[in-house]
Amino acid sequence: MSRLAIQACGLKSAEPVVLMLHGFTGTHQTFRALFPAFKKMRLLLPDLPGHGQTGIGSPEDYPVEAICHQLVAFLDEQEIQKVVVLGYSMGGRIGTAFAATYPDRVAGLVLLGSSPGLKTAAEREARRKSDAALADTIRQDGIRAFTDRWENLSLFASQKQLPNEQQLCIRQERLAQQPEGLARSLEYTGTGAQTSYWERLADFHFPVLLITGELDDKFTQISREMLTLLSNGRHVLIPNAGHAVHLEQSEKTAEIINQWLKNLK
Repeated sequence: MSRLAIQACGLKSAEPVVLMLHGFTGTHQTFRALFPAFKKMRLLLPDLPGHGQTGIGSPEDYPVEAICHQLVAFLDEQEIQKVVVLGYSMGGRIGTAFAATYPDRVAGLVLLGSSPGLKTAAEREARRKSDAALADTIRQDGIRAFTDRWENLSLFASQKQLPNEQQLCIRQERLAQQPEGLARSLEYTGTGAQTSYWERLADFHFPVLLITGELDDKFTQISREMLTLLSNGRHVLIPNAGHAVHLEQSEKTAEIINQWLKNLK
């Protein structure tokens, strides 16, 4: 099994330790706008399988359970007992799986535009088929053609309002990915391939912060439903933002997270 490329920022003695998990087509640099607001914390920043410096690897690296195992192995190596897990979209799904699998290693969970997976086997099978078709398209057409289509999905429409320089930065991060890495991520780490963790939410006794943009109807509804199952949850809706709140309203997102973190101490 290949090792995850994980960057670490901040002093080893800094608290809290925040494990930040990016979304599909991203890297740890996805969170760069939040770094200044988190400068007093220790940040652990993986590039997930198929992305960034971690690269393609082998298929066995990609299942969510395998990623969680690699993450906890890294924490053990670094002698870190607990972390605050922060995940965006795909990274939030992985963070939820990590929290369900290793609850004693989680001080808190922050999910940005994410979900615990699909509830039914039929939904997962349909999603597996669509993800497999998209993976084939990426392999056949290449990264640029895929990026052109991906950034024009309705899910990311609100990002068209970002400054041109920021839009270019997001695009370049996507273009730097390898087609086979993204294809395997869809096939093995995608929503269709992941176990549903909806029934595990009631077991989450640590604090959970759900953040969504007001323009992201789908994940706002999912977060509201999650909130009814969490014993220690909070949902915050950020105005003038879509799916990627950390990109579209980075200062507000950092402010909300920092205030929530103060209550963990």
